Amino acid sequence: MAVISKDLGAVTAYAAAVNRGYTGTKEEFETLMASYATVAQQAAESASNASQSATNASQSAQNAETAKGTAQQAATDAQTAQASAQGYAQSAQQSAQSASQSAQSAESAKNTAVNAVDGFAAGAQQALDSVNQAGVNWKSLAQAKALDSEAYALGTRDGEDVGSSDPAYHNNAKYYAEHGGASAQTASNAAQTATAKAQAAQASASAAAESARTLTIDKTLTQSGQAADAKKTGDEISDLKSGLSETTRNLIVEKKINKQIEADGKISTLSGNYAVVIAPVEQNKIYALKSGDISNNIQIFVYSFFESYPNTNVSAYGATRHVEQTGTVVSPINGYIALRSKNDFDEAQIEEGTTPTAYIPHITATDFIARENVANVAEDADKGITSVKSNFVNTKNLIDPTQLVAKYISNSSGSLTSSDTYYTTDFIPVTNGQKITISPSCRKYLAYDTNKGPITSSYDTNGSSSAKTYTAGADGYVRFSYVQTNQEQAEYGDTATEYVEYGKMLSEDFMLNARQKNQISELIDEAYLNVLFGKKIVFCGDSFTEGDFSGLQATNFQFQSGKYVGKKKVYPYFIGLRTGAEIVNEAISGSTMAYVDGNRNEFSTPNGRYTQIPADADYIILYFGINDSHQSVPIGAISDNTNTTFYGAWNIAMQYLLEHHPDAKIGIIISNGCDRIDYPNAEIAIAKKYGVSYLDFNSDYKVPILFRVNGKPETDASIIQANYEHYRVSSTNGHPNVVMHEYESTIIQHWLESI
Repeated sequence: MAVISKDLGAVTAYAAAVNRGYTGTKEEFETLMASYATVAQQAAESASNASQSATNASQSAQNAETAKGTAQQAATDAQTAQASAQGYAQSAQQSAQSASQSAQSAESAKNTAVNAVDGFAAGAQQALDSVNQAGVNWKSLAQAKALDSEAYALGTRDGEDVGSSDPAYHNNAKYYAEHGGASAQTASNAAQTATAKAQAAQASASAAAESARTLTIDKTLTQSGQAADAKKTGDEISDLKSGLSETTRNLIVEKKINKQIEADGKISTLSGNYAVVIAPVEQNKIYALKSGDISNNIQIFVYSFFESYPNTNVSAYGATRHVEQTGTVVSPINGYIALRSKNDFDEAQIEEGTTPTAYIPHITATDFIARENVANVAEDADKGITSVKSNFVNTKNLIDPTQLVAKYISNSSGSLTSSDTYYTTDFIPVTNGQKITISPSCRKYLAYDTNKGPITSSYDTNGSSSAKTYTAGADGYVRFSYVQTNQEQAEYGDTATEYVEYGKMLSEDFMLNARQKNQISELIDEAYLNVLFGKKIVFCGDSFTEGDFSGLQATNFQFQSGKYVGKKKVYPYFIGLRTGAEIVNEAISGSTMAYVDGNRNEFSTPNGRYTQIPADADYIILYFGINDSHQSVPIGAISDNTNTTFYGAWNIAMQYLLEHHPDAKIGIIISNGCDRIDYPNAEIAIAKKYGVSYLDFNSDYKVPILFRVNGKPETDASIIQANYEHYRVSSTNGHPNVVMHEYESTIIQHWLESI
């Protein structure tokens, strides 16, 4: 991977990447350009050969200066100059070719750098533009100098005779060599001119090489397809490719504000509320339109076709516009369609097919090219990620701590007895004759056949306070029971070695240098310490969790890209973005915990929502109460078991969840939007009754003032009101806005990590 240390617009490229969403460090970004300098070094070597050739030619020209003053001697010297110049012409031609090759090498280096970009969808194009422009500039300069060298040496440019307007016409070494009547001095001057041009070509190629050298190369990650950024996971790459493919469905490449389509199909300027959107089309293909153009309460579609890109006063195909009520058209040409829309309509869409689909944002033509490039890069990165994954291996420790049970093997049939002092491992696979050593101690072990049936004769109760080795008598499994420690290790072989944690590690032959290995190891440690990574978190609640942004345009409260594109910017998804957790947002606006009238998506309805929680949920978070208070649901008694009271509904839900999700971590967020404080107080009582964690948004002074609290009498009322006005959606929508959702997501995440 390459580190941009200077030149080529590196700072601009990195800043642009950050502005477009890249979140990595500068050092990480700088590792994007992988093989540039190696190729450019070859260019420098070629240029060095050109320099030697130019030196040889210069020596030949100096020989010509010794010509005699007499005409006879001048003729003789001219003939000598002719031979020398011809030799020089060949050398200069080689110089020109070398310089041209240098330019091509610079172009190759530029292409290599382009291909090295690995998956940064936002910002990478800026870096490509910088490298691309630099490569083009150096290539053009080197080629121009090489052609000058060729012209003054041979009288040709790129193999074609120079024209009469060319400075080298009848003023080149070859011409004077072929026309002996010229003086030796004139031939010598021509040779010197050619020498200078060849040296200029060499200098240009050398400059290209020096520019390339400013890219400091760390070559290691370019081997074996491992140039992909190890921080990305395969799932993220898949999301990227899927997102790129999806984004291209809306074919619109430009929206022109304050424009109209005239009767002859032309686009004209109009000061009003109409706009025109443009999309490329292919002959005989069917397209579905979505314009937002409504006249007299009737949806209409006003459009025309263009053979070239449509601008004001460009003639339309057939010199006509089409006005229809059907939003499906067949393109008569390969070209463009212009569709009338509205300035304030943000969901115009033109797509292939007969039926409009859900709106997705359109892209510009430039973005389309960039996205195509990134899609190719994502494909390469996907392959690189696979290569990187293949270089992770299991550690030697066979004991998976997540599969330990606090029990011991109590008999030869494999029965397990609960214990406060012993652990028993999961089934560890073995083959006939294979040895496994467990350390630092072992109490019992039992072997199992390939179907995990106990081999009763293998039952060993001879405990050992030191390492113990088991030798398998057949293919199958073995389980060990041992006194609980934090450093128990089982490993293949008959020798106990230094303890290592169970898990994954980089193989020794992984082609990374020490710094890169440390960085990846840190990432692995970070993922391991992130207790929410990969966990399924189910959020249950009302509009404070689902999100109610009535009155706003979708682009102001929906994610526009990434894994949650199209979803509301609410606290569950912010948590998912930061932690890598799998988010299930079960919440429904307006819903209650208790039964009201059967029309409010009540959570505790028999066989209702509380019974539909995914069986593999790792966390179940309940955030209710606001609408129960609005509907004046009776509080009831904490012993109630009917869903028509607040206490009773909570009892029904909690008893079911604890019984059917015994391994899930259940938590309650104490509501901060209730009309009366007895509802949040009842939720605290429920949390204490069932021994589950709760986060008190309403009355815990250690939690910052968030939104609509009524349980903090010691907090200045004006502060509470100011917070409410600042963090609500609008003056007519009293729900939390996007800023509040992101803010409270950090508090909820911290709480989740602690339960």
